[in-house]
Amino acid sequence: MRWLYCGLIVGLVACQGGVSSTDPLPPDPNNPNPTPPTGDDRGAVWYGMQCASCHGALGEGGTAPALNGWTKPRDILVAVIDERMPLGNPDLCRGDCAERVADYILEELQGPLPECEGGVPSLRRLRLLTRREYRHTVADLLDAPAPVCMAIGDCQLETQSCEAGLCVADACELHTFVLDLPDRTPAQVVVAGTFNGWAPTAAQGAWPLQRLPGSQRWFAKQRLPNGQHDYKFVLDGQEWRADPNNPNTVPDGQGGVNSRLTQNCGAEVPVTPGADPTLHFPVESRPAGYFFDAHAASGVVSPVHVDEYLSAAQVFAEQVATRSALANCRDQACDRNFIRNFGSRAFRRPLSEPEVQRYLALIGADRAAGIRTLIEVLLSSPNFLYRSELGTADGAWFRLDEWELASVLSYQLWGTMPDQALFDAAAAGQLSSAAGRRAQAERLLADPRAADHLGDFAIDWLGLAGVIDQPKRGELFPEVTPGLRTAMLQETRQLFADVALGGGGYAQLLLADYGYVDGALARLYQLPGTYGAELTRANKPALRAGILGQASVLFAYAHSDQGSPIKRGVFVRERLLCQKFGVPPPEAGGLPEVDPNATTRERFQMHSGKPSCNACHQYIDGVGFGFERFDAIGRARDQENGRPIDDRGVIVDLEAFGRGTTAEFNNLAELGVALAQSQAGPDCMATQYYRFVQGEAEGETDRCLLQPFLGRYRAQGGDLRALILELIADPAYALRRGEP
Repeated sequence: MRWLYCGLIVGLVACQGGVSSTDPLPPDPNNPNPTPPTGDDRGAVWYGMQCASCHGALGEGGTAPALNGWTKPRDILVAVIDERMPLGNPDLCRGDCAERVADYILEELQGPLPECEGGVPSLRRLRLLTRREYRHTVADLLDAPAPVCMAIGDCQLETQSCEAGLCVADACELHTFVLDLPDRTPAQVVVAGTFNGWAPTAAQGAWPLQRLPGSQRWFAKQRLPNGQHDYKFVLDGQEWRADPNNPNTVPDGQGGVNSRLTQNCGAEVPVTPGADPTLHFPVESRPAGYFFDAHAASGVVSPVHVDEYLSAAQVFAEQVATRSALANCRDQACDRNFIRNFGSRAFRRPLSEPEVQRYLALIGADRAAGIRTLIEVLLSSPNFLYRSELGTADGAWFRLDEWELASVLSYQLWGTMPDQALFDAAAAGQLSSAAGRRAQAERLLADPRAADHLGDFAIDWLGLAGVIDQPKRGELFPEVTPGLRTAMLQETRQLFADVALGGGGYAQLLLADYGYVDGALARLYQLPGTYGAELTRANKPALRAGILGQASVLFAYAHSDQGSPIKRGVFVRERLLCQKFGVPPPEAGGLPEVDPNATTRERFQMHSGKPSCNACHQYIDGVGFGFERFDAIGRARDQENGRPIDDRGVIVDLEAFGRGTTAEFNNLAELGVALAQSQAGPDCMATQYYRFVQGEAEGETDRCLLQPFLGRYRAQGGDLRALILELIADPAYALRRGEP
């Protein structure tokens, strides 16, 4: 369980923990050996650490109320911080800490906020291609299909998983045995077989199974050596049963059958060399709370990057050298033409004559070796690996050139390099005008690559990668096949792309009465009718409206054996409302011993009675209970442990902590309505899209950039497509700010 801590009292929220004037700072993964702040600026430092992320760096408010309009006396503010903040653990900011933070708020954060100049541009910078961008850029550059293993279902064997675009063998020696016993509750269930001498009881060496809380499902996980194994389940030492989930059986010599499984693990599945050049690339770094792989400031090349870039370039050089027009050249004019064309596409800008000459000299007398060297150099150049947003000086700002604008457009909307039509528009000087950019953006959004890229955003924003990356999450449920996992994920991608590109808003994302299902997903949803292998649009029950009722969300935010009100409640708060929680209090721990026959709701009721827990769980549990009608894999249920499901709930402070905007609901569909009607929800999605595009985490985006963006989004009625087009047509889109 994830335990959370956050304070709220009298409109003041500390969402990042607290620091006293004598205690060490809380752990910071980026600074493992911190020292307490000293000097006259301690109040500002403490405010920045424990208040700014919720109240705003200038006290302008955010997920907590604004402080720049505080009107009560100083002693009240000091008392609130000293006595109650952080709520449940006030010792973290006593005395000097509380007084200095209060003085900073009252002396530095009062009065009107600084005025924003119109049309402030974003920062100029170089942006390293992410692994995803690199994969698609190389595929487009070489006119080869991108790696298709983007989901576990693309792998052909149940023992495979998708890692960075390749199907590889899982370490599958850990096998899960599952047995459903809806008709009875034995005292003991074991698995006996050739691997443990067919012992009928645990005392004699059989492997015991455990019962999942609140269910009649029994399971055990055991490591098995490679080879063939026969086995049966044994109930109370007497009743022997074959595994109903395993269709492979052999006669047991007594008129029945044994179940048989074959374990064959440990070998990698053969893959085509170079099929995914990013397989061993370092995973992107990102600050806490940033959900995407495109964080601009973290895109720094390490020695490992250099080695992997060179290795990938060598593989591609072999491909280009044997099947490109360059291989058929017989004179320097032909070589020069290839370098100019291929190099311009690789660098996403025209090559200068000195560059052409320099690369031409690499071919040399040994033509075959020279061609390979040429391609390796081009594909390991910073001009290929980075996309430029530097521009040239134009008054107070820097203006992007046509080629930089082409890349900004293509990577924002497609996640890959420009196509020839976009290059042609840049060559014709059409992208410097708002009308020219808008026309190209309309064309790019009509291409299937735009829907794919928006799907990538949706999966990262909603935190659904676990549906793919944890292939054993559903091993207790044999019906959760790799194909079903893929369908779960694809439904979310397709719904989001449809809503975003079709003029729909945030409300439609929460209230859509339809989804996209194949046969397996339709069975999970218990939909009438017949569905094939392809995703098809289908009407869904009201309780499954929008993304909240999708199996991808329900599956990703659950434990392996049961649903989780905590994970699902935190999902709503952090992913859908952008409301952050801080570090847990020191005394946080696991739940006490609870009756295993209790309902999930009863097991988590203890949070409301423990002040240090309730400080945050008052915002979480009441939301999470709204998901109780769905189990660990997203199946609907009406009862738990023989009692009716209670999925009523309450979302406290919906719009922001401390705002008093509380909404009660009777089921998940009504929770979706509350979110759809909020302002915090649409603002959160727009904020996350802005961070996705700009590569900036919370605290890095200038207030004067984000607030106008959100204002445009509200003015467009939550229409993300219209917002994208208006953003691209804005004059500031072609400008950057920063040092020369």
